[in-house]
Amino acid sequence: MRCSGARHQQQRTGGAPCRAELARGVRHILAGRVLSLGSRGSGRRQVPSQPENRCAVTPIEHPVWSERTVDVTSEQTGIFYPLVARGSYVEAGIKVGYVTDYFGKTIFEARAPVAGVVLHICPLPSMKKGDTIMSIGVVAKSPPM
Repeated sequence: MRCSGARHQQQRTGGAPCRAELARGVRHILAGRVLSLGSRGSGRRQVPSQPENRCAVTPIEHPVWSERTVDVTSEQTGIFYPLVARGSYVEAGIKVGYVTDYFGKTIFEARAPVAGVVLHICPLPSMKKGDTIMSIGVVAKSPPM
């Protein structure tokens, strides 16, 4: 497949590539090479046959297993302020945050219903009644079998 001189010139001056150039590019891609169309350098480089391992997997030395997850929900509509961070260990009954009205008055104190690890904290401060404030994972006594 040959392209006419006018079409080839149009491609070289910034127009769309001709069919011959596209077909050649597809053949190079199928052969494992990348060919750039247009004036971006020589246009050839070898594509690696195996993907690079950019992040090595490191096993966790002391994993924490949870047997169930318990959600803490808001009883009022307002603005939530957490008092614990994700990954913190909490005891049952400890104050984990509070909800204020839009004027700053505390209208609800959130307490941990169980002992465990804080897995998730709502990223948005705005809260509606019944929204999940945070999730607590109850630590399992032994790993799952």
